[in-house]
Amino acid sequence: MHHFTTVTYDSLPKGPGRQEFWQLSLPRLAFGYDFLLHQILAITGFHMADLYPERRSALSTRALQHQEKAFRGLCQAVPDLTGTNCHAIFATASLLTISAFAAFTENVAQEGHKPNIDNLMEAFSLIRGMNHILTRYEPILLDGPMGQLLQLGVSRHETPLLASTAISLSKLVIPEDTDPVVRDICQHEVTKFIKFMEYPTSKAAYPELRAALSWPIVLSEEFVGLLHRRNAVALDILVYYCRILDHAGSCTWYMRGWGRCIHEDIATSRRANYGGHATTQTFA
Repeated sequence: MHHFTTVTYDSLPKGPGRQEFWQLSLPRLAFGYDFLLHQILAITGFHMADLYPERRSALSTRALQHQEKAFRGLCQAVPDLTGTNCHAIFATASLLTISAFAAFTENVAQEGHKPNIDNLMEAFSLIRGMNHILTRYEPILLDGPMGQLLQLGVSRHETPLLASTAISLSKLVIPEDTDPVVRDICQHEVTKFIKFMEYPTSKAAYPELRAALSWPIVLSEEFVGLLHRRNAVALDILVYYCRILDHAGSCTWYMRGWGRCIHEDIATSRRANYGGHATTQTFA
């Protein structure tokens, strides 16, 4: 806990009042909920593994053990979700989402294991589940210790990456022989994605990170299903998300390397499933 309150807290998403929440309010909240305490210890362990790669194996193993205990406790608590425990449950889910990325960064993951599409889908599932809690208890959460964490803040700079990604995505051509149902699903997601990239630009203090963590929320179940099935058009759309994820990884230890690794896995999947052709979309 000492490392969390002196070092790790300052590496988590920043914004007005957020560092005070991570450093002071969150630990106080955790002492009333074991699952949150375990999740704090998990994210701390992953961060220490990133800082001290020579101790990676022991630190990441211990972090995974804490994360498993946090996840089990969270699963037991969610069915009894109330206005009282929603703060601890949402905080745990938030950190669990970060841990899902952190566990597979270069300095943390076991040697030779790179994050893949399946790992990304697991992170997406956690993010979408966290949003269900937020939707149900947003007024209470905003009025509680996590209120500052949920405020978007104001963008401090323009985001050429999101702007250029939106322009590139608008030029995506869906093959004519695409199944009509798949075409409609993917075209709708393209339209939503372009509009989505405009929102973080104007509302978030760190737009690319906000986009990386919140785009999964707006995806339709049908599109998520296409990603699970490695549909070619859906994967081409995912490449544009990889650009954003890669940028987020350049300024956050827990997302480092994810964008390029997922792009590589997309290319591998395309070669395996679509006649030897890799994804037609460029990453840079």
